[in-house]
Amino acid sequence: MPHEIFRLAVEAFPNGMVMADESGNILMVNAELERQFGYDRDELLGETVEVLIPERFRARHSHHRETFTRTAKARKMGTGMELFGRRKDGSEFPVEVALNPIQFAERLLIVGAVVDISERKRAERLKDEFVATVSHELRTPMTSLAGSLGLLVGQWSDKMPAPAARLLVIAQSNAQRLVRLINDILDIEKAESGSVAFAFKRIDAVELIEQVIECNRTYATSYNVHVRIESDSDHIEITTDADRLAQIVTNLLSNAIKFSPPDAEVVVTLKRRAGGLRLSVRDWGPGIPDDFKPHVFEKFAQADATNARQKGGTGLGLSIVKQLVDLFGGKVGFSDALDGGTIFFVELPDHEGHRPRILHLDDDQNVLALVRVALSDDADVISVDSLEMARIALQTNQVDLAVLDIAVGNASGLDLMPQLRDATGNIIPVIVFSQVDDLNCDGQIGGSLPKGRTSLDDLVDAVRDRLLPPTTRYIKEVA
Repeated sequence: MPHEIFRLAVEAFPNGMVMADESGNILMVNAELERQFGYDRDELLGETVEVLIPERFRARHSHHRETFTRTAKARKMGTGMELFGRRKDGSEFPVEVALNPIQFAERLLIVGAVVDISERKRAERLKDEFVATVSHELRTPMTSLAGSLGLLVGQWSDKMPAPAARLLVIAQSNAQRLVRLINDILDIEKAESGSVAFAFKRIDAVELIEQVIECNRTYATSYNVHVRIESDSDHIEITTDADRLAQIVTNLLSNAIKFSPPDAEVVVTLKRRAGGLRLSVRDWGPGIPDDFKPHVFEKFAQADATNARQKGGTGLGLSIVKQLVDLFGGKVGFSDALDGGTIFFVELPDHEGHRPRILHLDDDQNVLALVRVALSDDADVISVDSLEMARIALQTNQVDLAVLDIAVGNASGLDLMPQLRDATGNIIPVIVFSQVDDLNCDGQIGGSLPKGRTSLDDLVDAVRDRLLPPTTRYIKEVA
């Protein structure tokens, strides 16, 4: 009976399932995998798993399999790279694969769960097409329309009949709302795709915030709300992206102004912190309900839809703030204010003189020396030739990226993965530079480069791609 229950459960599993031995020979498949790949199970049993993989990937996959059996652990593949399955008729489809090792008697068996993500990819393409359409077909004409209506309101509304002038003001207001919605959608898409570009320069943060407040003065007046700034210094210099910082403050101000009652005062507080600054925006609104607090920074999140419609807004402003602050390498949060309302705060690092630090683990001294020289213009490289030295280095240094060889003596560089977290618990990204490429481990490994087939220039490019802002890829110094 237990065997029959297990068989029924495997057959009913909604994703494809395949079991293979350590040599890759297929021992079991379920009905969903038959449907996905177009084979009868009798055609698959005894074949190697490479039969399910496009021919161009098969040689490489055999190396992956050998590596997995040496350091077998539960692992999700497909994060950060494209995986494809090959059907019996030769057609291909995108997949995600999760692998699980099972020790049975003295045999190592591997169970793979295969998910067909064709529909997800199709949805992503549709979203990309929609964003492109919004960007090219809607934003330009809507911006022009809103600007034209603004000119009419400013110069001609007093010469129109009152009902016509009122309609013109309504049209201008709605056009501006549409422009804000379009811009918010594009901003959130850029942030999620990692395509936000940063132009860092030395600025006076106090002066910038004062300018942002002045630019939002008319908006605050429309709600009969006052805005002022408090700072522990007349000048606070910081190296950051002025435009993105202004966008963060504008979104926080907009949120605070909308939900503060008439005659209330929104206070922007700026304080210098070691290594950066802390900015807070205090409103006098109704506060955030406890059940909504976990969702504050989610897209289109609004605690009270009825109130939100009255106040206006897209529900994207705070999500954009969170995305941008994360890209800055900062921190964002909120707390209940003592006398009512909410305080949103942002902590941003000062990127002046920031230089990334990379841990490179390899037991080949020549490779260590070559990589250290190749990356010397981009980062400080800590070169270690053993797992023990790598662990000691992590105890005494904060690193931004790890470049790991898999085979280090009798150990694997992947054994270091649990320790690769920074002081706040965030995962440190990894590049595998080894004989085996295209290896993935729960998304932490963002790329793998094969020794012997990778130039040092390619390695430098991969490092720059993985070092998120504030680092080489997105920093453009501005005079």
